[in-house]
Amino acid sequence: MKKRILHVITTLSVGGAEIHLRELLSGLSREKYDLELAFFKEEAQEARSMVADFRNLGIPVHDLKGRGRVSLGALFRLVRLLKSGKYDLVHSHLFRADLYTSLALRLFPRTMLINSVHNPEDFYTNPLVALLARLAALRQERTIVISQAVRDHLARYLKTPRAKLSLVYYGLKPRSRTGADFRKEYGLPAEAPLLGTVGRLSKQKGHYVLIKAMARVCRELPQARLLIIGHDDQGLRDDLLARIREEGLDGKVILGGFRDEIPDIMASLDLFCLPSLWEGFGMVLIEAMAESKPIVASRVGSIPEVVEDGKTGLLVPPGDDKALAGALLQVLRDRETVAAMGRAGRARLEERFTRRAMAEATERVYDHLLSGI
Repeated sequence: MKKRILHVITTLSVGGAEIHLRELLSGLSREKYDLELAFFKEEAQEARSMVADFRNLGIPVHDLKGRGRVSLGALFRLVRLLKSGKYDLVHSHLFRADLYTSLALRLFPRTMLINSVHNPEDFYTNPLVALLARLAALRQERTIVISQAVRDHLARYLKTPRAKLSLVYYGLKPRSRTGADFRKEYGLPAEAPLLGTVGRLSKQKGHYVLIKAMARVCRELPQARLLIIGHDDQGLRDDLLARIREEGLDGKVILGGFRDEIPDIMASLDLFCLPSLWEGFGMVLIEAMAESKPIVASRVGSIPEVVEDGKTGLLVPPGDDKALAGALLQVLRDRETVAAMGRAGRARLEERFTRRAMAEATERVYDHLLSGI
């Protein structure tokens, strides 16, 4: 008999955890599991809702309508869903979903609960948040961590026993390109070295550092261009535009806003850059690897677990625009290195970060816990 599994996530607009969940549910066995999904809020802002993505997979989606910071109504709706669904296992994603599911499932002692932690969040260093997370963990049978960096963070700040943590890396099945020509769309010369980064406009992603580094790059390679793709969820666009002007980079750095054609974006680039100040995994890294692009990124969090320094890309200290510029120039000046790193990145994706590998590792966690039911 199939096991009934409900995934619960805080938000359902485009983001790393949400894209991961789509990949995971696409890969999980439908012969073994009946899958459903619930979410609290969907604040697409400049991005887009992902509700249709999951419904197109044939997965029932339940809106818990938890729009405020605290919502008793959403909690009651979750309790009703759990009661009617009679799930064997609930799998939560992101902090708010972890708290609500652990609280609601105290009424359903026979239902298994696991969670996934997607980022080494700074808020875990807050004693109150850490306490709430530890209380939620009392109901959780297992925690899936998406990198060694996240595992170490939880062990340090939440004192989570390592025996309770299961490491499952993100995985991806490369999507087909749509045929969009981003160089032509943005009026970029075909011969211009094109750097790019993809991710929401957030201080975490290090855009300010990248803009300063780009000024150094353009002093050596005046024809170089930088394409920044991502929605503005923290109101940073105007300040970033001001920084671009201050650095004399008008026309050389393009803020492209949110775009969903990630394979086409990656295909248009010569080099992908992720100068994050902290990172849980960086789904966008394996999206770049899927298109055989070399990577220059910060040596923080899980990034060294994904990018092999000197083989699939180069890693630099976070926040160091001089080192970042040096690495960007080193790669751009050597076309053979660009090609070799790109090939090595694609091979690493196929070896370690596939959707199939992620789904199978997750199924082993499920089956181990469910075997006693």
